[in-house]
Amino acid sequence: MAAYIVEGFLDVRFLIYCLSPLVLSGVILAGTRIFTTLRYRREVAVALHGSSQRYTPPHVPYTIPLLGSALSFLDTRPGLFWNRLLSWYPRETGACTLMLGGRPLHVVFHPVALEALFKNRELSRDGFIVEDIAIKGLGLEPAMAKKFFGHGDTDTTPMARTGRYPHEMHSWVNQDFILKSERVNELTAQFARLLREHLADDLDNCPPDGHQVKLNRWLRGRMFHASTDMLFGSSLLKEYPELEEDFFEFDRHFLSLFFGFPRILNRKAHSVREKVFAGIIRWQNKMEEAIQQGGKFSPAEGKVDWEPMFGSRANRVRQFYYRDLGIDVRTRAGLDAGFLIGITSNSTPAAGWILMNILDPSDKERTLYHRVRAELDQIRRPSDGLPDIPRLLGLPLLNSIFQETLRLYVDVLVTRDVKEPLLLPVDNGRQLYFSPGGLLISPSWPTHRDSDHWTGPPVDQFYPDRFLTSDPDTGKLHFSTSRNAGKMFPFGGGKTVCPGRVFAKQEIFFTIAYILLNFDFDVLGCVNGKGSPTSQFPSFRNSYPGSAVVVAEGDIRVTMRKREY
Repeated sequence: MAAYIVEGFLDVRFLIYCLSPLVLSGVILAGTRIFTTLRYRREVAVALHGSSQRYTPPHVPYTIPLLGSALSFLDTRPGLFWNRLLSWYPRETGACTLMLGGRPLHVVFHPVALEALFKNRELSRDGFIVEDIAIKGLGLEPAMAKKFFGHGDTDTTPMARTGRYPHEMHSWVNQDFILKSERVNELTAQFARLLREHLADDLDNCPPDGHQVKLNRWLRGRMFHASTDMLFGSSLLKEYPELEEDFFEFDRHFLSLFFGFPRILNRKAHSVREKVFAGIIRWQNKMEEAIQQGGKFSPAEGKVDWEPMFGSRANRVRQFYYRDLGIDVRTRAGLDAGFLIGITSNSTPAAGWILMNILDPSDKERTLYHRVRAELDQIRRPSDGLPDIPRLLGLPLLNSIFQETLRLYVDVLVTRDVKEPLLLPVDNGRQLYFSPGGLLISPSWPTHRDSDHWTGPPVDQFYPDRFLTSDPDTGKLHFSTSRNAGKMFPFGGGKTVCPGRVFAKQEIFFTIAYILLNFDFDVLGCVNGKGSPTSQFPSFRNSYPGSAVVVAEGDIRVTMRKREY
């Protein structure tokens, strides 16, 4: 009997021993949840009803210490995290604080605070660019990344060719070679020429009854090739013809590299990155051989606006900069890939969304299609059939469609490092206070889809007329974004706003106009991501928060024919 008692006692002790880690974990998790919930309630009460003119953003409750909200934040279903959070979190606070992997992340979504944030010239995102994009995303060696961006003691000597310090080079390149009107017009003219070349076969060899394509996939290839040739010269795709497929696979996994997952847990992202870099290195080496054999590429400041070897002025000035600074070929490949991502990874899917919405199969009367074509016909030049670009850029309906596409399909995170105490205004003279050491972000998704900001149909629906106003006397439609300050920022905001935004608009507008002016379309229906017929309009492909223009999952099948005039 005693033996049974002892054996039972030992069994109980063994059971307690086995369960104790689970019990302890449960206590820690429950305690964390209770503590963070009580803190949240106290901070919300202060934010909404406190007498102080300053308050800190309430901390969102979480259960797992240090990890915080990281797992739910990294959900790859676009917008799901923000939709869930703001279904219960009070927007009136203007901001909140998330705990992500032990680091506080301050999220700002109040329009007044956002306006003030974008006007602040002192805040920067240098840490994000170097640490997250260059080192983690592009896999650059830290010393080379800091050398290229002019950080720390690498910024002591001005460049011989330009007289500028490394930290000045990027703003100079952006201002003089990407943003300046003269340069934008050069880029647009070269892109237009190259796009026409890439579409020539579709036009010249189109059978009378047309040919069937998946519209978005067809557009991606033509637009990517024209953009890449325009930016880097025709030599890159000749040396690396598989770049299109590899690039978009790399772009799909690019953000996952920011989170620093071990290679064994993120093999696809690392392998496709190395594949893209290897192809660009082959091209870099081939161009270096040509230069050693007497070949030359034109100075960026000279008369030549484009050449086959290195393409645009913007790329040529970067290639000279690499050489002057002693950047190794592996780093050059990473920086070139990053440059290509910045130019093509957003304009191409944005143009796809525009074209698919214009040809939406659910619009049985094809009302929008006919409205857009009628508008485009007004700016078609009789002499050569091309769109008149200055007039094209002023078309009210096309501008509204473009703006609505950016509102609905863009998911950006504007980031700023908080290194000093920061105050941002909200309503009624009150201010949000941010202590040093965190990262401040402004997500476009919840702001672009805030039903309090937008009139018309529901905010999760594409509405082409959302940015149109009607003249009360003439009934003429006008495009307007006058009430969008702090409510819409698809290109980011403030001093870090996307430098390629002006060219991107012209690139997209010309693409849409040229295609609709030169092809007739019969819409056959939608297909899902696997290519099977469906009645559902293409949805969002899974992606991490901050992916910019979200890529479409699915496509539209059409029959294309050359348009006859």
